[in-house]
Amino acid sequence: MSGRATALLALAAAAAAFAGGLAAGSARRPLAPAAGEAAAPAASAARPAAVDPTAPRTPDAAAGTATASAADLLRALPALVERRDVAGLADLFRKLAALGEAGYPAAMQLYAAVFPDGEASLEEALERAPFQEALRPWLFRDPALLAWALEHSEAAPAGFRFEAAERFPRCAGADAGAMFLRLILTERDDSVAERMRSWLPFLADESMADRLVEIARTAPVDDIWDDHTDSLVQTIASFSTPAGERAFDLLLRDENPRVREAAAFERIRRHPPATGALVCYSAGPDEFFSAGRGEEQPLRRGDILLSMEGREIASNDDLAALLESLPGDRLVGVVVHRDGSSFTLQVPREKLPDLGLVPVRKEP
Repeated sequence: MSGRATALLALAAAAAAFAGGLAAGSARRPLAPAAGEAAAPAASAARPAAVDPTAPRTPDAAAGTATASAADLLRALPALVERRDVAGLADLFRKLAALGEAGYPAAMQLYAAVFPDGEASLEEALERAPFQEALRPWLFRDPALLAWALEHSEAAPAGFRFEAAERFPRCAGADAGAMFLRLILTERDDSVAERMRSWLPFLADESMADRLVEIARTAPVDDIWDDHTDSLVQTIASFSTPAGERAFDLLLRDENPRVREAAAFERIRRHPPATGALVCYSAGPDEFFSAGRGEEQPLRRGDILLSMEGREIASNDDLAALLESLPGDRLVGVVVHRDGSSFTLQVPREKLPDLGLVPVRKEP
């Protein structure tokens, strides 16, 4: 028996057994197609028997009906996957989502059937890709379903939740910021947490300052999270309220050296202590440059280059002209401002573009 046939048999068995495993919930309407997009084609799957909407029901009875409807609908899933029936699967997904929380777990089972976990051969991946991409736009339109998936890591596949974290802010706006602040510190999947965190600078407001500080403090140390830490620190620094200023002061005194460094750099960037070219990227932990008399110093993020070869740097034009005029195979004498004092270093010309130099001007 082929691997695909085995997978379909397992899928059919799971669908048949699904009726007893669905959570109860209130019914919801599906989200209409986005502007400019056509409705999904008519589905080829058989429709479930109609339910009389006027019949009186107790809440438990309504929940039981929704659960039964989800289980009935899900029985069509193996055949739809076998036929690669995009229209039928899109229609089935919408019907399951319309059942609310009683249908959401079944909708996740549909997603898992179309986007299975585990490694696939190149041939299988290439065969499956067009089918997956044709269906994908129809799976992420219901904000209530996206929110539920982000709240229920035990029930929603990581792939769906990662995509939900990317799409939910586009339809929920500020509500997504409050939700992400609540979830991010307990999120178990690093990729989902990273995606939520990447959105926070665009969703946050002054009322969230204290929570943003907590998130910045607890971030793991790696290049991706470092970029988001910088974005969070910049966001907190932009808050002009007393609460925002207190939060930024906490960052400057934080126990995490990465957070302190990001806050110190942001303070220099916003309020330069000198006019020159701000070093935005450190030269590297192992790179030191001659400071004369046998001494060596690194170039650090937050240093300000006051001059090069005796020529001051007061604008973008000054910096561009200096870099263009200097040969690429020589040492360049630069005067560096750091922590209220200045000193001279000899820096190879080819290293200067790597420093991310940005002209800054001291406030009068």
